[in-house]
Amino acid sequence: MKPRMLFAEFSTADALTDAVRAMASAQKGRRFETYTPYSIPDLDEIAAAQGARPSPVRTVMVAAAAVGAALMFFLQYWSSVEAYPFNSGGRPYNAWPTFMLTTFEITVLSAAIGGFVTLVVTGRLGRLYNPVFDWDGIERASDDRFMLEVELDPVSTSDPVVDRALSDLLRHHGALTVRERVA
Repeated sequence: MKPRMLFAEFSTADALTDAVRAMASAQKGRRFETYTPYSIPDLDEIAAAQGARPSPVRTVMVAAAAVGAALMFFLQYWSSVEAYPFNSGGRPYNAWPTFMLTTFEITVLSAAIGGFVTLVVTGRLGRLYNPVFDWDGIERASDDRFMLEVELDPVSTSDPVVDRALSDLLRHHGALTVRERVA
């Protein structure tokens, strides 16, 4: 069975936020996605209250930075103390302050690479096509419209029943159009 999607179009960010807030309180656990021309902080709070997980990018960046720093420091320590000990100017073999510059550089590089890879993977940016591109008017979401995509209960394609309660709720909160489609 293919999932059914409800697609609503709003003219203002406040109307979209009100509709999402009402939908979240009336219909718990329903997956939704918004498409807006700019970030709306209230939507993040509503999604977090619904149980959406925060982005793992920061966590991965911290872990990658720590691993990169530890590996770079260990590599320099090992090469200076264990593999090729060379007394230059009376310094001790483990002159750790000299290791800090490259350790810092690799820490920043590791965090940046880890964050970028995580962003690409979790954002599914490798996909060249998304079914939402088939919706009429989706191109206005980057200009002057606010779109809401709601996943409905799966139903066979031969029985497309519109979820009237949700549709009426969205219209009541200012939706210009509400359309249903099988993805």
